[in-house]
Amino acid sequence: LGALADAGARLRLPVIPVAGLSARAGALADRFYGEPSAHLEVLGVAGVRGKTSVSHFLAQALSRQFPCGLIGNLGWGFLDGLAPAGAANAVALQETLAGLRAAGAQAAALALPSAEGRQTAAIRLRQLIFTQCPASGLDGGQGAGRASDLSGLTWVVLNADDPNTGALLADLDPGVRVALYGLSEQAPEGLSCDLWVGLSALTPTRRGLRLAVVTSGPEAAEVEVSVLGTFNAANLLAVLALLLARGLALRPALQTLARLQGVPG
Repeated sequence: LGALADAGARLRLPVIPVAGLSARAGALADRFYGEPSAHLEVLGVAGVRGKTSVSHFLAQALSRQFPCGLIGNLGWGFLDGLAPAGAANAVALQETLAGLRAAGAQAAALALPSAEGRQTAAIRLRQLIFTQCPASGLDGGQGAGRASDLSGLTWVVLNADDPNTGALLADLDPGVRVALYGLSEQAPEGLSCDLWVGLSALTPTRRGLRLAVVTSGPEAAEVEVSVLGTFNAANLLAVLALLLARGLALRPALQTLARLQGVPG
């Protein structure tokens, strides 16, 4: 306390000690920057693998409908001019969201930091994709657990091929709608969902992949994409599931998927 008093005397400002300040930094920054995530549709992407690809694909897809920013390892901003990624702390994330809002963004695809949930404290997520769930459930949710404000969450998109998905489903609020995606034709038994997105066939082509997509609805359709690898088929299904959850019909959603480009680097 003596050091704080000395600092206050030097600054000629009141210096008030706050217990657990680091845990409150996100909420303080959220208020300081005008609650930016309350004015944006923030779509979180969490998981051990695939966050960079999925968040990039998602920003590409949504940018065809309205201005959508990206925050992740590749940098932050709009896709045609990403600024280098800075510090991934709670204050910096709120500042970045405020910057996107000021630049005209209506949404932001956010690759959630994996190490510390406090970094995303007070960020209001509308939708959340888990590419791979942590074994510890939602509380250990790769930056997307209870440290984030999940009260406004409408949809969560989960990887049905991940063995930890069942445990995460059990942690969700009953009011949150669930979309499952996977590389098989049907959702696994025991995993209930409001929307299923899967594959009846996956075929390599000269330019990428051909996906024969099936959903829980009556429609099925094929799409060719210019990205490679089975892992990217799963990443694209995650994005497709979110597009459908947001209300886009299957065929225009697949047309959007067909225009996506591979992630730089």
